[in-house]
Amino acid sequence: VAPNLGIDTIHCFSDRNRITYHIDSLSRVSYFSLLRADGTSEAEMRRTEVEIVRLTRGGSGVAIDTQGGGNVVSGIKHYYYLAAVDECGKNVARSLLKSTVIVRAGSGKEENSITWDELEVAKGHRAEYRVYRTSEKGGEQEEKEIAVVHSGATLECSDDVSEFKRKGFSDQFCYMVKAWELNEQGQRIRVTISKPTCTQVQADVILPTAISPLETGQTQTSPRNVFAPISTFASNYKLLIYNRDGRLVFSGQNRGWDGKLKDGTFAPEGAYIYRVELISPDRSPVVRTGSFMVVYPTESNSVPL
Repeated sequence: VAPNLGIDTIHCFSDRNRITYHIDSLSRVSYFSLLRADGTSEAEMRRTEVEIVRLTRGGSGVAIDTQGGGNVVSGIKHYYYLAAVDECGKNVARSLLKSTVIVRAGSGKEENSITWDELEVAKGHRAEYRVYRTSEKGGEQEEKEIAVVHSGATLECSDDVSEFKRKGFSDQFCYMVKAWELNEQGQRIRVTISKPTCTQVQADVILPTAISPLETGQTQTSPRNVFAPISTFASNYKLLIYNRDGRLVFSGQNRGWDGKLKDGTFAPEGAYIYRVELISPDRSPVVRTGSFMVVYPTESNSVPL
């Protein structure tokens, strides 16, 4: 009979779960099974039990569960365990259950909320949850630990992302939980790493009230000679500019208007109408409309050519 077998880590990805395990190499049984179930009761385990891999010898190893990874996307919590089976097909030993952790994230304008499932631990043990946030700027990602929560506390935390506003960061933030099982002495013995879960904050925009196409100065947020939205977070946008007669004078994707018309001349001084759409793959567009002025230096009485 196998005196020592167990699950060491579970690492969840969008399309698979990676499980590491150990089995006493001196064990003498017919074979070992790495199994997955969707519940903890004997009835649930029998009904949902799936064999991930069958092993004929002990030692440490890694197994990949592609079906389980797909189910994680749907928010189904899984339990993994090892069973030692004798020549008669009878389970003679079974490891403790090790569960996945499902993370859920919701967003507001400046604060995201994160919750997650409880980790299955052995009797007398407790869990430690460490929450990590990944932010992105210009294609570069940065991961940071934002919270530590222990057994007995509410399994949730909030994340104030206002510090990322107007600094070129993406409006998408991803969260991952490392759930450690601690023994009676408080030592970490096993870990489950959740699949990252992402959420998008509601981006907003600041728009200039006037531009002066001939100026080369710059405000704190944008050049004075270009009409362009300044988003709280990096977002794709579509910009439409109309003159007072309702005629479209500019249409652009992710680029501002420099005050020039299609023929290359500068637009006449006066009021113009804008329509801005902030485009997000997971949200309805954020639309802003309004008016602004095109102005030229006071010493110039005519529109430059």
